Amino acid sequence: MKAYSLSGAAAAEPRPAAPVLDAFFPPVVTTGAATAVTAAGKFAAWPPDSWTDAPGINLLPEKETGKFRVEIAADVPPGPHLVRLFNASGASAPRFLLVAATPPLAEVEPNDEPARAQPVTSLPAVITGRPAKVGDVDGYALELAASRFD
Repeated sequence: MKAYSLSGAAAAEPRPAAPVLDAFFPPVVTTGAATAVTAAGKFAAWPPDSWTDAPGINLLPEKETGKFRVEIAADVPPGPHLVRLFNASGASAPRFLLVAATPPLAEVEPNDEPARAQPVTSLPAVITGRPAKVGDVDGYALELAASRFD
């Protein structure tokens, strides 16, 4: 009986893990504009490809891992839209990116005391912010007119 041996067999090249997308910040982008957005998660290989639930939402990866330029066409309807990142190994869970008709107001610190409340000068308004520290409180000042309801 003859014995055969295999030598020099090529091993399968390992693929990077599928992307894990936790969230976007800011989570709000504006119709007809481009916004710099950071994706939080794990990205074994950069850049991943992207999928969105609406044409006209384009995620353009930057050189730095996790950074995107998000371009929103003027005809994209405002509201929550689903986004997934994917590569040859798989896809992330879908996450929301909110499209607004007007630019969001970015939180400005310090605004954690009534005397330092951030003014909101027009309504309706979308405000983007996140806790800066444990116990962070954010305050906003609105000027409202009195009205009678008969």
